[in-house]
Amino acid sequence: DTALGPTVNAAIGSNRPRVAVAAALAAGRLGLTDCVDVVCMMLTANADQDPIIRHAGIMALAGQPDLNRVAALSAHPSEFVRVAAVVALR
Repeated sequence: DTALGPTVNAAIGSNRPRVAVAAALAAGRLGLTDCVDVVCMMLTANADQDPIIRHAGIMALAGQPDLNRVAALSAHPSEFVRVAAVVALR
């Protein structure tokens, strides 16, 4: 988690959608806990425009080992993050 975190976070924040999607999906599969903030930024920037990016963000949140942290996103200022968190917790 610690070794991969910075690399995956940088990729999630990429302006290349395929890179960001692949990194977010990997973060979810690997259960990387330090990616939540950058995933929230990705979801906010996407503003529900691209369903593939939204899906990758949801999967990154769904793969979090601490679901209480995902549930806490219900108070996030971005409606896109709040919706993604609810879907991730389903």
